[in-house]
Amino acid sequence: MILDVATLLSLAGACAPTVAPETLISIVHTESRFNSLAIGVNSPGVRAPKPATKAQAIAAARSLIGRGYNIDLGLGQINSANLGWLGLSVENAFEPCSNLAAAARVLATNYQAVARLAPSRDHAIATALSMYNTGDRQRGFRNGYVARVYASASAVIPLIRGTAPVAAAPAIPQSLPTFAPPPDTPVSPPAAAGWNTAARASQASLMVFGDGAASQKGQHP
Repeated sequence: MILDVATLLSLAGACAPTVAPETLISIVHTESRFNSLAIGVNSPGVRAPKPATKAQAIAAARSLIGRGYNIDLGLGQINSANLGWLGLSVENAFEPCSNLAAAARVLATNYQAVARLAPSRDHAIATALSMYNTGDRQRGFRNGYVARVYASASAVIPLIRGTAPVAAAPAIPQSLPTFAPPPDTPVSPPAAAGWNTAARASQASLMVFGDGAASQKGQHP
């Protein structure tokens, strides 16, 4: 089921209020193109199912997990290996509110792990995005994931601004440089991003409180 931006904006505010909706909805656009029933299969050559109903999505996900496949579920493509520590069932992973809350928790845990030592807030956000995708502070830059989220933001933020009043966010560049450093080279995010990290103007940070780092799409260390 493809959700519209107005619905996602409402859900983000209700279910994940401590993460900026611009950030969360940009991630969801990158991960699932707003499809709450999306299933990704992390095995080469295995075709991902395209369920038309929640019941079909649940059945397909259970079948894949039962056959030993590692899969990603729902709006934020939460990894099946991480459902336990996130407190999600397969059924709940296809509930938009529960999925957004879990995605926010993953991002928040990563952000808290890097925020204190990061040279800037934007650096911490971009690094948290890399970790959301790969569990690593650098690989999400090298594989292009962080750039894809920022590209999604360039489309999503104008839609959000046209849907409801939100705190003004600086423009996201249409394209980003390619990050391909050697493995041991620290990677810096694009300095010009300048995302608003408050869920609302009155809130001070992007993230909920958390300890430690979540790795790939929520795997607890």
